[in-house]
Amino acid sequence: MIELLQLFNIAQEHFKTIYLQRELTRFSQLTIYCGIPAVLAAVLIAVLYGDIGGATITVMCLSYVASFLATLVFVPLILLAAYILRTATLTRRTAATGPILPRETPMMDHLKFRLTMKNDIGSEPVKAAQFIDD
Repeated sequence: MIELLQLFNIAQEHFKTIYLQRELTRFSQLTIYCGIPAVLAAVLIAVLYGDIGGATITVMCLSYVASFLATLVFVPLILLAAYILRTATLTRRTAATGPILPRETPMMDHLKFRLTMKNDIGSEPVKAAQFIDD
């Protein structure tokens, strides 16, 4: 039972990897969903102020419409900042030396593992961990 609990770090790294993949997938989707309206809002701002005769809508509504469109333009940038901060915080708090390798903790001192390099013909070398039984 103790050995299974000590291997918990490997499972934690695996779940962190899956979580980050799902979050980055969700970020890509939200970027598309927010990015297209943001580009359209930027074009609308140019159309509103781009006329030779001045603004194309009434002066009374112009400040509200321009404020709304300018806010819509900055939504993808705010989304990017939020996802960067979230993933950076997660990776900083759960930093590990390699992909799905256990971190060095005091309770894992008696576990020994060796890193090996595997290389198929024509592919990049891949690190793999092998646990050594005493």
